[in-house]
Amino acid sequence: PLGFQLAADLDLSPIKGPWLTLLWVVAIAWFIYIWVLHYQVGKPVYKPMSKVDLTFRYILIVVLFVTGVASIFAGGPLAAKWLGAKVALFALIISCGLGIRHYIAQVYAVFPDLRAGRASAETEAAITHALNWGSYVLYGLWTCMLIIGYLGAAKPF
Repeated sequence: PLGFQLAADLDLSPIKGPWLTLLWVVAIAWFIYIWVLHYQVGKPVYKPMSKVDLTFRYILIVVLFVTGVASIFAGGPLAAKWLGAKVALFALIISCGLGIRHYIAQVYAVFPDLRAGRASAETEAAITHALNWGSYVLYGLWTCMLIIGYLGAAKPF
């Protein structure tokens, strides 16, 4: 919401007035939701709550990416191509976050074997694979963040 607030203040976004307020309310509600979700791990309500969170993230990825790409190539809804690129890259950052979560889950999946002293070559390979690919996804996230910072400072196009 902060990025859309700044874009509205610069008259670069059509999301203004009550729509911007709604965006802030939804963002704050989602923030509270993910904190509540964090404290539900291991409880029966965790899986359905997590599914809602993931569904919201997938929808957000699509909406932000389409908005960004449309702004770059079709001239809207955002009034600046550099802003469209930032929004599309932010969708990729959310995707990277999901990718990192995926690889962390792969490591957690073999923890029972490690705790029980049943580590094997397969366990080690699974951990190595998850850490390597998770690192690549993390590098992608950092790269997107650097590019977003550059685009916001330089506004090159």
